[in-house]
Amino acid sequence: MAKKSAADGHAIGALGKLTGVNIETIRYYERIGLLPRPARTAGNRRTYGDTDVRRLAFVRKARDLGFPIETVRALLDLADQPERPCDEV
Repeated sequence: MAKKSAADGHAIGALGKLTGVNIETIRYYERIGLLPRPARTAGNRRTYGDTDVRRLAFVRKARDLGFPIETVRALLDLADQPERPCDEV
């Protein structure tokens, strides 16, 4: 994945404000693979795009509804593979 400039994305604090998710929770979701590792600036700061904002907002809503992390992971996996046959879903 190509590196983005700071102007191309959101810093982790902005991502947290946009989604209502704590920065430490964002880092945790990255560690466990719910969020992909973000691009980094030349100064090694994380930058997140609009796809990351939508994905994290989905994770937050699913968790707020009481879905366990493994179920959220399975739902994200389905979303990441739209070519999968419907009978597998």
